[in-house]
Amino acid sequence: MMEKLVNTLSKLTPLILGLLVTGAGTWYFQSKQTQLDQINALNSFRELFSSASATDRAFAYEAFVALGYEEMAIKLCRAAKDPSCRSAIGAVATVSATGSEQMAQTLLSDIPVSVYLHIGEEEDRPAAQAVGDAITTNLNYVIEDIEIESSSETTNTEIRYYSEADKVPAQQIQKELESLGFSSVVLVKLAYSKARPGSVEIWLST
Repeated sequence: MMEKLVNTLSKLTPLILGLLVTGAGTWYFQSKQTQLDQINALNSFRELFSSASATDRAFAYEAFVALGYEEMAIKLCRAAKDPSCRSAIGAVATVSATGSEQMAQTLLSDIPVSVYLHIGEEEDRPAAQAVGDAITTNLNYVIEDIEIESSSETTNTEIRYYSEADKVPAQQIQKELESLGFSSVVLVKLAYSKARPGSVEIWLST
């Protein structure tokens, strides 16, 4: 009985080894092919990643995620700390095909948010500057500009955002303004295709 078993195993051993070698070879080839595909994709999108247009860069990050290169997109975003990648990384943080949600969620907290302040008239600038200083100090967000626009003469102070990935920063700014004594601070999500991902606007009431 034992001899028969040994003979059977000896006959099967080359087949088993062959399958193992073939499987390892296939895995190695697929791994290298994936790396090559990522390099080719990076070369194809190089101009978009280095574009001065935040919209172009956002498209490049989103394309990488759509192609299944989520971890590569996360690495590129972490290296660049580019606010334009917030939308793509936010999508990964919500639903990931590769189990990268945790990495994406951690990265989102490190990506700077650009804040644009809008006031109705020049005399509102000191108050806006105080708001900007508080946001920079307490939230570590970047105040890009304080702009005067007549359309900002609103009853309620509005926090406007355009990407779902920017909802949490908008909520944090809302809480910060409320802690500064602002009342009726309203969150407003708008659809605007040219809006820069990773940007939030504050329209101060007058």
